[in-house]
Amino acid sequence: MSPDASPPTDRNPDVRLSVPVVQTLRGLGDAQKQSVAAAIRSIRAGAGKPLNMNNRSLDAEGGQYRVIVPDQSDAPVVIFRQLGSSEPGDFLVTALTDRHVFNDYERAERQGVLDSKVVQAWVDLAVGTASAARSYGEAALEASNSNERGAS
Repeated sequence: MSPDASPPTDRNPDVRLSVPVVQTLRGLGDAQKQSVAAAIRSIRAGAGKPLNMNNRSLDAEGGQYRVIVPDQSDAPVVIFRQLGSSEPGDFLVTALTDRHVFNDYERAERQGVLDSKVVQAWVDLAVGTASAARSYGEAALEASNSNERGAS
């Protein structure tokens, strides 16, 4: 799928989760998990808010990093991007970020701090590292959870 293409609207998009996202989900309380899961299910082309980044690798790999803020106030925010044509799936959830950290990011964005090339380099590095992690599809998460239930 090209960076500008949207997944067909007659089906749910194939949303994949990075390993760190799966690990973070496992550590959340039930209400937080449900809120994050609802946010992940809402991922579509154009959903959420774009992150102010200058990651040049996105031109080849996929779309703009975006964020969805779950309804529950203590649930982490969901960071994702559309996948490129050479990547399996439609979207990748690259990170779940602490709500306070995201609030600090938004404050810095409003104050123009993120316009600094040095700050942009750090943001690009952090998000790029998260997105480079191997991803799991939702089916892999379900299989992992059912294996855990079977082991107990």
